[in-house]
Amino acid sequence: CDYLGAARLLPELLGGFHAAASGPERPEALRGLVFAADAASFVIRYLGEPTGAVLVADRARQAAVALGDPVMVGMAAWSQAHAASGIGLYRRAELIAEHALAGLGPAGGIPGGLELRGQLITVTGFAKYAQRDHAGAAAAVEEAELIAAHTGQSDALGLNFGPTNVDLWRISMAADGQDPGYAVEIAR
Repeated sequence: CDYLGAARLLPELLGGFHAAASGPERPEALRGLVFAADAASFVIRYLGEPTGAVLVADRARQAAVALGDPVMVGMAAWSQAHAASGIGLYRRAELIAEHALAGLGPAGGIPGGLELRGQLITVTGFAKYAQRDHAGAAAAVEEAELIAAHTGQSDALGLNFGPTNVDLWRISMAADGQDPGYAVEIAR
């Protein structure tokens, strides 16, 4: 990913969505703002400013709450939880994701809802693993695996959720958990 190139585009994009959110296309602009802030959070994090990513992810939350769309609220929560885990706030990441899961419900009939639910569950599992709750992490991964078996590999909401994504989270947990051999085994 060209993070520097994306970083150059994001200020104008975010500014445009902010301006449009005051006009007749407010719902579309707020949705765009959620996705753009999510992207900005990732870009900022991977350019070495993980605390800034937390702040930007909160802007996604603000836009989602203003919109009142449970999927966008969940999407923003995914961004917040992922950013929080990036600075070691694992309990916060877990709480954010669990709260979003409760608000999202089963999500079966919502476009992208299952994928979002699966991604929120995986970040919850990662946070549990980081807090040494290995049983809770394993349960979360198993639940995400069931959802991934249903959705298949999907690009819904830009989350790229599916069996491969669940395996990547599993690899990350194993590598962070000082079990690189298991991480390699999963990768094969």
